[in-house]
Amino acid sequence: KSASAKGASRPAKTAPDIDAVEVLQRLATRLLPRFERDELLEETLRTLAEIFAADHVALFLYDERSNDLVLRFSTGIGLPAGISPRIRVGKEGVCGWVAQYRTPIVIPDVAKDPRYVPILDGIRSEMAAPIVFDARLLGVIDVESTHPGFFKTEHLRLLAIVAGQMSLAMRGGELAELDEQRTNDFGMINQF
Repeated sequence: KSASAKGASRPAKTAPDIDAVEVLQRLATRLLPRFERDELLEETLRTLAEIFAADHVALFLYDERSNDLVLRFSTGIGLPAGISPRIRVGKEGVCGWVAQYRTPIVIPDVAKDPRYVPILDGIRSEMAAPIVFDARLLGVIDVESTHPGFFKTEHLRLLAIVAGQMSLAMRGGELAELDEQRTNDFGMINQF
């Protein structure tokens, strides 16, 4: 073989190129028929894992009382036994940083980032986006791969758009729950 053929290496594996409009249409088609908030969130994660060809996708919801992110759903590589599904905002991990600064981030090599806390075996790259509604933190979407440099800037932009859409769905779900509670309360008052 020639010297140039010997020195050539395989290109690094990266997430697939993505057409943002196609992704948003695909999400809307899959999610519009769903009315239950938890079902909507879970299906969104599965769809993101498929679209990004990710090894792990997680949704953390923000607990205002404890200032923690609490794992609500995850897909792909499972969490090892004994791992806490809570992350302290601003004190732990990439998701804690994203929640504190409310800024999406892509990390090409987690081994080189001091914010990364190794929990899942083999994770090499990560991206995360905050879910914020009207300046109020609702949660964080976290997407991980076992390949370094897997996610690109355009993947992060799309994740941030999806996080914005999720904030609307989550806030709408909260309002629907409040309306249902008020209806139940009024029903009880009327019985008396």
